[in-house]
Amino acid sequence: MTFKHFLRPLGLAATVCLGATALKAGEDLAWLYTWRASTPDAFSESFVKEHPEGLVIDTFMVPDEAEARLAAQNTGYDVSVLPAEIVKRLAEMDALMPIDTPVAIDWEAAPASASVAQTDALSRVADYYVPYVWGTTGLVMDVEAIRARLPDAPLDSWDLLFDPQNAAALSDCGISIIDSPQEIFSLALHHLGRDPHGVTTEDFDAGFAALREIMPHVRRVSYKQLEEMSSGDTCLGLVWSTVGLTLAKHVPNSNYTYVVPKEGSLIWSNVLVAPKSEEADSHRGELLTHILSEENAETLANYVQAILSPKTFTGDMSAEQVAIAQASLPEGLGDLMFALRPLSGPKKYALDKRWRRLLIGQ
Repeated sequence: MTFKHFLRPLGLAATVCLGATALKAGEDLAWLYTWRASTPDAFSESFVKEHPEGLVIDTFMVPDEAEARLAAQNTGYDVSVLPAEIVKRLAEMDALMPIDTPVAIDWEAAPASASVAQTDALSRVADYYVPYVWGTTGLVMDVEAIRARLPDAPLDSWDLLFDPQNAAALSDCGISIIDSPQEIFSLALHHLGRDPHGVTTEDFDAGFAALREIMPHVRRVSYKQLEEMSSGDTCLGLVWSTVGLTLAKHVPNSNYTYVVPKEGSLIWSNVLVAPKSEEADSHRGELLTHILSEENAETLANYVQAILSPKTFTGDMSAEQVAIAQASLPEGLGDLMFALRPLSGPKKYALDKRWRRLLIGQ
């Protein structure tokens, strides 16, 4: 594990990467826990200009890593960014503290297409989070490579991936799937016409049977899709919109296009929480204020191609935010979208066990 440590020697912001033993939570530093590669240096440097004590950013790669870390408690983190569906489980474990937000939240402001994620995943835990950013899950594709193999391929449909014949035809040019068990399982159920929130034994059997049909043709199941797909060796990826739009917009010579299938898909939401700790919170207000300032919030969201939550950020959207929102969720699909709901501990264990067995071919 590594930390990004921002200090202010001699009036200048400096960035140093230190090993895990070089820093200790609880020192007089602000601590942020968030997704890897989600914070530009400009954000951290501007914080240090206002708060010379410094900022440490610790990062995670997958939601399970973050959940396990915060469940252990006493991490020393002041603020964490989390996927919405994790919050309820952590709150029930007493691993989070009620969070005081420096901004007013308009809980009625969001249109259905943007609020469904928080409404479904965060019922009864509103005191424990601040709405932050959202996006979608969809397909990123190299249209030319796919057309060369499937001239009549349904580029706007989940059939492109979940039809085993299509997956087989694309196996040589590379298929990548995000390593996110609940999301992939829910999308498989959705493609089958079943309730994407189903967690019965019959749901597990049906969803994983569909996944077993395509898995032999999948090159990678990974949480490092942005780095791996930037090389251009993958023609189809099931990805978060943040990855899909970054590949399409910012990778040199990219042929990628991000698509939300016509049948609808997932809307995901990331929120800000206050991890429970005996040592933290001295800089929580400062860090929240910095993140939620209009300038910094948009800088952070644009950096990862996410959309600011209209519950917290109630002003007019900038042109760049409008463009990201339109690319992430095209007009007309809002009513076909759904969000993950929190799973109980036993159901999550059962799902994860089936997922790992799927990955090893059982």
